[in-house]
Amino acid sequence: MAMREGGRRLARRARPALLGLGMAALAGCDLLGPSGPDGPGHFRVEVASPFGPESAAVLEVRGGDLGEVLVEGGAVWSRQTGDGLRVVVVLNEPGPIRLRVSTPNVARLPKVTVLEVAGPDNALRPPSPPHEVRVERVPTGKGGAP
Repeated sequence: MAMREGGRRLARRARPALLGLGMAALAGCDLLGPSGPDGPGHFRVEVASPFGPESAAVLEVRGGDLGEVLVEGGAVWSRQTGDGLRVVVVLNEPGPIRLRVSTPNVARLPKVTVLEVAGPDNALRPPSPPHEVRVERVPTGKGGAP
């Protein structure tokens, strides 16, 4: 019975420390916002094709406040459409499609949909099986090329 009393006393003493740790963890989550950091920056988008290297793609990027689109190793055209952008990427050499979309607030990740792709022979390929699309937040000051 003496061990139980000692354990209860220890538990009572540990409560404030555990409460403090819990509050610190919640405060840390609050600083990052509901879905991560916020503020200006850009989204880094990479499309990985199940077919291998691609030469061109038409993408729909929706959600958030989206701005300028840049691509490395090719040309890009974009047009505002409702709450997003329609983006055409043409690469100089076939490979993975990587682009960067500027935004005043990186808190809300956009949804990227592959509408069409063209292979190294410039022939259209079906967008299915689905292409893997990775979107990464890059707050201002974190740098990074597309």
